[in-house]
Amino acid sequence: MTKNTHKKAFQGDVQNALAHKKALLESARIIATAYQKNSFSRQALALKFEMSPRKVDYMVAIWKRFGDQIEDWPVLEKIGWTKLAILVENTEKGREREFYDQARALSSKDLIDFFKGNYSNEGSVRSVSLRFSEQDYRLLASVLKQEGAQDSANGRGLVGMETALMSIIRAKASTLNLLSH
Repeated sequence: MTKNTHKKAFQGDVQNALAHKKALLESARIIATAYQKNSFSRQALALKFEMSPRKVDYMVAIWKRFGDQIEDWPVLEKIGWTKLAILVENTEKGREREFYDQARALSSKDLIDFFKGNYSNEGSVRSVSLRFSEQDYRLLASVLKQEGAQDSANGRGLVGMETALMSIIRAKASTLNLLSH
């Protein structure tokens, strides 16, 4: 396919995306494909899609992170591009699903505050920041992995840590009869 043929195909994709502006991930796919494979500048895409060059960057990042999660598309469409961009910037790949409920429930500002640890609302999800020595962290990670946590793809932490930790806490609370029935 020549570059000219790519551009004609892209023109059809643009018309389709503009006709269905609510199809967030389809638009993100078209933008990311055009940006990455067809060598369209972000300024050209911004003009064509009537958005800022910065939003073009967000759409490309959203597609890279969420494009292969087809089963989640209905949820992702409801979350919206602004909050998805916040998730891309504040979560490790593979941990996004843990934060879908917060993304749907909170405003964009509150979601940013949530990731900074500055958000508090009675009845909401709570964040806890813990500091460990290297030896204590290795012990914690070892125990959590036995409960199902896994090393993250980028090697900077664990995926499923919260679930594993709560499993351990619930088991201990059960032996102490602390759980409500």
